Amino acid sequence: MSSNGEDDTHTSESFDPEPTTELAAGEPQTPLWLPAVGIALFVAVGLWAFSGDETDTGAETSKPAASASTIANAAPPKPVARPKTRVPRGKDRERIREAARRRGLVPPRGKRPGH
Repeated sequence: MSSNGEDDTHTSESFDPEPTTELAAGEPQTPLWLPAVGIALFVAVGLWAFSGDETDTGAETSKPAASASTIANAAPPKPVARPKTRVPRGKDRERIREAARRRGLVPPRGKRPGH
């Protein structure tokens, strides 16, 4: 729409929907080897991308195999340090046991659970 409220039905006379088949004056033509190089690069990159392994096994195969003597002379693994826990003793232990009995978590002594 135009600014005065009328419909703008006027089309441009210079627009030509047909593609041009002739080059403008002074424009050089593309050499035929250039599209061939592009196609070759496209195919090469595609083959390279789809032919590769998912895992990198090249680094693993370059390592020498460990001999039995090397494995036998290896230091044993260090033991895992356990966190220090405090085991209740004496009156603390009896206090915890009595609280569990009151809640019904521990059966009285001499009786097995379920009897």
